[in-house]
Amino acid sequence: MRSFLFPLTAVLAVLISIPSFSLDLTKDTSGYFSIGADIRREKKVEASEYKTNSVTHLGLHLQKKNLSLLEELTYNSDSSRSGNLEISTSTLGWMNWAQYHFLIERNLHPFVALGLGLSRSTIETKLGGTTREDTSKTYIDGGAGLGGVFKFSKWFGAIGEVRGVKYEQMPDPVASLFLALQVTLK
Repeated sequence: MRSFLFPLTAVLAVLISIPSFSLDLTKDTSGYFSIGADIRREKKVEASEYKTNSVTHLGLHLQKKNLSLLEELTYNSDSSRSGNLEISTSTLGWMNWAQYHFLIERNLHPFVALGLGLSRSTIETKLGGTTREDTSKTYIDGGAGLGGVFKFSKWFGAIGEVRGVKYEQMPDPVASLFLALQVTLK
């Protein structure tokens, strides 16, 4: 029992010691939202390309060398630039920013780990301008031009390694678990 509790306590201590990080981009009315150690429920974003009243669209411009969010957190639909990832969810429960920051601090480049708490709602990923939507399933679409598939494991709920054209539907139980999405850029 002790051999189990010690590593668990050590992990919790490390996570608790991670400083809370908060980035406020609400000064722009074009869809930016504030993000911190957690996002409490969803934030309504006016995005004309989506016909829902409550859509959180998170756009990340990913750098191969610099994995901090130095670029944008927005619903900007421009996915033509290399390394641009856009995720929209009908419900974004919370983001474990401390986990995200912890993984980055461990130098997992050229990986970006994004922890999301998702309900069984639609998640839509756009890479290279490809978009799919299916309200009955939770899935991730790898988009066009990056080659490869998503691979899922049960540890964080799902770990997707993206190089690809193909998409894979996640099982419903996985969709409700903590999701860590890892994106590998060429």
